[in-house]
Amino acid sequence: MDTFNRTVEVIERNDISVTEVVLHIRSLKDILTARLCETFVTTDEKAQLDVLVEAGDISAEEFYGAVKNFYSIALDYLDHWAASFEGTEKLG
Repeated sequence: MDTFNRTVEVIERNDISVTEVVLHIRSLKDILTARLCETFVTTDEKAQLDVLVEAGDISAEEFYGAVKNFYSIALDYLDHWAASFEGTEKLG
């Protein structure tokens, strides 16, 4: 997940404030929430899914269920992680 990796790179920098970290986490959560709502997958992933479905290795329903589960788990993780930053957006 490129979006997640880019956000982690930004928030791990030494020259970033706690307020900026909170804003980046919030932005990432917004992106992941939108992707969950639309069950977002890349074009390459869709092409690979077509091959797997055609081969009978997985159904599209199973795959998209796993995609939704992935985004839900990622959002739960960010919620738990971000809880330690509650109230810090007021510091900026």
